[in-house]
Amino acid sequence: MESMEIRPIIRMGNPILRLKANAVEPEHADSLTTIIPDMIATMRDAGGVGLAAPQIGISLRLMVFEVPVSRATNLDGDKPCDIQVLINLILNLQLLIKNWVGKDVSQFPIYAERCQDIRK
Repeated sequence: MESMEIRPIIRMGNPILRLKANAVEPEHADSLTTIIPDMIATMRDAGGVGLAAPQIGISLRLMVFEVPVSRATNLDGDKPCDIQVLINLILNLQLLIKNWVGKDVSQFPIYAERCQDIRK
């Protein structure tokens, strides 16, 4: 395996993060063998627990995450987990917010606006 590259992370406010990422297609398979290890190395170098491909300037619906022992809280369901790779994930932000805080997204204007933007 080739050495993993730490890639620069694009920060919030950069317009590239507001664009809809492309689906991962079969023709991307070869590049994923480089992209995924680079994403893991970049995420760990930044001290994070998750990273999406657009955060390193790659417009693909691809995400990596892990919960190291040091970050788990032992609360119900919050356990350590090894690296997970999500491909072509589609999140329903409205449902996520409702399940997370128990309220409809319309009660949070900034999130309601963002939900509208994401669907475009």
